[in-house]
Amino acid sequence: SMASKGDRSSAARRTSDETVRTGEIAYRAVLWTLADGGRPHEAGDWLRRDAWLTRTGALLYFSQRRQAAVLLVTAEELRAAELQLRIRDGRSHHFPWVVAFPGASRKALWLSAPSVEARGRWLAA
Repeated sequence: SMASKGDRSSAARRTSDETVRTGEIAYRAVLWTLADGGRPHEAGDWLRRDAWLTRTGALLYFSQRRQAAVLLVTAEELRAAELQLRIRDGRSHHFPWVVAFPGASRKALWLSAPSVEARGRWLAA
């Protein structure tokens, strides 16, 4: 679940990285990600992804450039993360939320769905 908490270890992370690409898909849909260094209110800074959550809880997307699945967030990272909904203020892209990681483990990840219902489905998956 995108909304659960937990901890992580490097061994678990390695195991997750190796097995996640073949993991069963729990939910798959269009997801927008904010480009590295992008601004949330700039539509052109968002990238459309064919993304999915695995049953183990990892978030991946299909890279057209690499023609392969790319691990965006491990299950361990997602469990430890805090999800913060963002208001659609007319400038922001679609219906965004932020995945904030504990400490300085990594930079916060901005995600967005095309409707409030779609965002709800991602957060419930």
